[in-house]
Amino acid sequence: MKKLSSIILIDDDSITNFLNETIIRDAECSEHIHVFQTGVKALDFVSQSIIYEGREKGFEKNSLILLDLHMPPPASWAFLKDYLLLPEVNRKKYTIVMLSASIDPIDLERAKTIADVSGFCHKPLSHEMLMEILHKHFADHF
Repeated sequence: MKKLSSIILIDDDSITNFLNETIIRDAECSEHIHVFQTGVKALDFVSQSIIYEGREKGFEKNSLILLDLHMPPPASWAFLKDYLLLPEVNRKKYTIVMLSASIDPIDLERAKTIADVSGFCHKPLSHEMLMEILHKHFADHF
């Protein structure tokens, strides 16, 4: 098994971030885990990865973003709106999977309309769910 360069967690809930980070560490599937409680800080980090273009660890092509659907403003939809303004060649470094406790089908349909969103999973993240995400989106690694 080849590890991902990085997994980026974006969730406003520190307990959820702690639990998700623990699951990822236990799975030993990523070289780096970056945790952000706001979309603004996460977008700054992703934007910096474009500047470095892989010269620093954690900025290579095979990175996963796990994005919470419901966060206080600026929320996940605002993050995605700004993320989509980044050059496409740089966005290809990341695979975005949205996580949500919501059962509202409108959320799922809205997520499906954004080409850069590769998946939508219901919280809580589990080891099994993480492995499914990795096998589906990073088959060459897992």
